[in-house]
Amino acid sequence: MAKVYLTDRMVRTLEAVSGRAEVWDTVVSGLGLRYSGRKKSWFYVFHSPQSRDSQGHRRRRRITVGEYPAVSLAEARGQAAELREMVRRGVDPMIEHRPAPVDGMAFRELATEFLKTEAKTSNQLRHHAYALRSLLPVFGDRLVVSIRRSEIVDFLHREASRGKSVPPSLLKSLQRILQWGALKYDLPGNPARGVLLPALPPRDRVLTATEVGRLWQACSQPPASLTSLLLQLRLVTAQRGAQLRSMKTCQLERNALGLWWNVPSEITKSGKPNRVYLSPLAEEVLSTAQPSADGWIFGQAPPKAYFSGSKEALRRIRRAVGGRGDWRGMDLRRTAATWMAQRGVTRFIVKRVLGHTDREITAVYDLYTYDQEVKDAVLILEKAIREAIGRPTVATSSETVAADGLAVAEGDAPSFLDLYP
Repeated sequence: MAKVYLTDRMVRTLEAVSGRAEVWDTVVSGLGLRYSGRKKSWFYVFHSPQSRDSQGHRRRRRITVGEYPAVSLAEARGQAAELREMVRRGVDPMIEHRPAPVDGMAFRELATEFLKTEAKTSNQLRHHAYALRSLLPVFGDRLVVSIRRSEIVDFLHREASRGKSVPPSLLKSLQRILQWGALKYDLPGNPARGVLLPALPPRDRVLTATEVGRLWQACSQPPASLTSLLLQLRLVTAQRGAQLRSMKTCQLERNALGLWWNVPSEITKSGKPNRVYLSPLAEEVLSTAQPSADGWIFGQAPPKAYFSGSKEALRRIRRAVGGRGDWRGMDLRRTAATWMAQRGVTRFIVKRVLGHTDREITAVYDLYTYDQEVKDAVLILEKAIREAIGRPTVATSSETVAADGLAVAEGDAPSFLDLYP
């Protein structure tokens, strides 16, 4: 953050290169200007003479002076000088201008006011509103001053006991709302401060062949849904659901080894590009998709929290599968990896199929793509899936033979690129 001698012309022409930036005035110490592509606002930073942290140090405060050009440079300097004089006299400007404490305020009222005043963008509003769907049923009617840290910890552990990881945004929204209330209404601290998300034990769910057969049959029955296609693809490709939802036709490539999906680094968890072999069974599933005009294979551009009707479709598929209904979409990826390892695929190749990063130093020198080995592993997985769903491959004259002698009739599978070039 640069300190400069601000002028009217400089303030008028300041533009942020990206995101948000700040400059500090050299005339009035503590006065700064925050600017972005949308607006510019003055602020004053000081150390409170009335509030101290746990170590006895004066708390650093920031108070908004006003927005430019409604508040000019001269006016901002004048107001900052008045605030500076208040601090010199031992008065905290934030406490002086703070509304009276509201001991009877419910968490619902505080959260509603927070969304109206602090959620500056639609993205922030969406994230906080999504978190409040879980927070309001528990804390909505509670007085903010009565919420205890132990209750927040118990709430997070109850959420985790359902078998799902607690979204970090849930705790962050709660902490942000309570901290904002503590600063604005002089509430007694933030009970969510320092609370950590509960750790869940690693999942080890692997579907049986019977469950896979029922799952595939349920996904193949009408009404067709994008959820059904994604579940089938997650199993036959061993890829992540969010990654598959971002698939585009321009990322597909057919070469001598077959059809490949070139996954760009922007949508991979590792931040590195990956190549995914699409087996004949994967092509068959893809042939039922309806790409959009701009190339999204599943007809709509992510990010989407979930596709329309996905929850209803998933419940229908769970009922059809029966048995232990505790499986999730991510368990299909684990099932695929386990089945490949059980049938002799080395863990190194399983790692390549999954798209995991090779962190060994040898990877710096070994630049071989392992495309053939990845393809052989995926064909071994396809054979196991076909046996589970009762659809064995019939070899033809156009067959391809994998490393273990598996015959795959690639010529019989629908060509996705032919259907949607």
